[in-house]
Amino acid sequence: NPTHACSAEDTELPPGPYDKDSQWTEESIRSCLHLFLALLPLKPRMIHGLAEVYRESSSMIKRIILRMVETPVSMIGMKSKEILQLIESGPKRLGDAGDTCSTYPYRKRGSL
Repeated sequence: NPTHACSAEDTELPPGPYDKDSQWTEESIRSCLHLFLALLPLKPRMIHGLAEVYRESSSMIKRIILRMVETPVSMIGMKSKEILQLIESGPKRLGDAGDTCSTYPYRKRGSL
């Protein structure tokens, strides 16, 4: 439920895309993810929580995450301890994104 992910539980929200009975839509996913990814370069350790969410998500959510995560990850840098830990943990933590993430630095240089 998008309400719990983007706001405090005790906050009254007006009816709309984050209504308590609403379902995740692409718009609500992008909205919550945008805030999370804006904070990610400031707190790189949050990438591990994103990996857990990614692994358990539907294919639609995975596609959205993969489309939006490139810039914040590049801002963190591939030499970041958190990024390196995530890549080393590979498929165990990332599921089907493990291969995508582990080849990212090479794809950017055009060697694959």
